Amino acid sequence: NNNVAANTLLREEFKESQSLSEGVDLAIKAIVKTMDTTKPDSKKIEIMHIQKNLDGGVNVKNYTEEEISSLTEKNIK
Repeated sequence: NNNVAANTLLREEFKESQSLSEGVDLAIKAIVKTMDTTKPDSKKIEIMHIQKNLDGGVNVKNYTEEEISSLTEKNIK
């Protein structure tokens, strides 16, 4: 099932040392694996990341529909 495929993907491809960009790409791949479509709709996906700054502050990034669309196109194979 799709959930098993996404979990397998995460176990195989996740690395502690990966960059934020690599992590977002992996998240997109895992999300797409759980969807029942070969052409995911970016309107149905929400991505955000929260990152702690060196000074202790927090940055929050909500990805736009256009950014998500670009990421899904890049990561669907």
